[in-house]
Amino acid sequence: MILFLSFCWLSLKDASSFSTRTTLTTTTKAFVSPLCRSRRPRQEPSFPTVALHLSSSSSTSSLNDRDDVVLQTVDQAFEQRDIPGAYSILHDLYQQDSTQHNNVANQEPLLWRYVKAHYEMYDWAVANQQPQSQQEAFVRSGLELASTGLTQFPNSGYLLKWKAILLGKLGNFISTKEKMQNSFEIRDLLLQAQENLSSSSWTPDASIQQALGEWCFKVASIGMMERNVAKLLFGTPPQSSYQEALDHFQKAFALQPKNAAVVATKIADTYDQMNQKELALEWKTKAAHLAAETATTD
Repeated sequence: MILFLSFCWLSLKDASSFSTRTTLTTTTKAFVSPLCRSRRPRQEPSFPTVALHLSSSSSTSSLNDRDDVVLQTVDQAFEQRDIPGAYSILHDLYQQDSTQHNNVANQEPLLWRYVKAHYEMYDWAVANQQPQSQQEAFVRSGLELASTGLTQFPNSGYLLKWKAILLGKLGNFISTKEKMQNSFEIRDLLLQAQENLSSSSWTPDASIQQALGEWCFKVASIGMMERNVAKLLFGTPPQSSYQEALDHFQKAFALQPKNAAVVATKIADTYDQMNQKELALEWKTKAAHLAAETATTD
């Protein structure tokens, strides 16, 4: 049963246990304010000033200008791994704009970045060993935003993608049955995100391929006993193979992701499971070199 649980690393949707958005945003804001903002790089003092200045704009042209500047500033913060800075900009703007029509919730490019920021803050909280309650709050709040956003933007590939990823992260906080149920939805969300984004003028996204590879890998790792349990509970257990996982990981690696070392390691692990030891060693060596290069450039 333990093996089966591991494949549901992407599982999160328990509407009955969701707190209200007010409670969640209050929790996450209280957490970010004293901890995250103090960790912003000193060379970026303009972030909070920009957010406050832009949120005071009232004309339509100013709102459009604001959106462009916010997008550039947030993307720069993500690029520089100033995750608390990116989150704070969007969070403050969301709170200050809550009564306006042209707020973050009604601007799809801003909204999906805000959802992404919740995932990144969850990741930040894990890396910084923050309490699990804070980790869970970021994931639940981000998932609620994504779910609400998809009612307004049902074809948003990015909202679908980040919902799938967030849906997985609360697998650390929900029941076994919910993890099993959510595994199917995660797969469907990722495939829909891939289809919707591929039909637009979109640069292929390595993270979707990586997430699909991880899903396939976990499913392929399910043992016979666990598969029979899933069959009893849901009728048809999820199906996949290591070859499918490898195909997705290789597609992700070909897109030259920033976490290339991580993807290379996953390729090595997949080859290892396929008993192709020479290829596994080759990719482990490649992953080590990539990790060393990343450490040098950081």
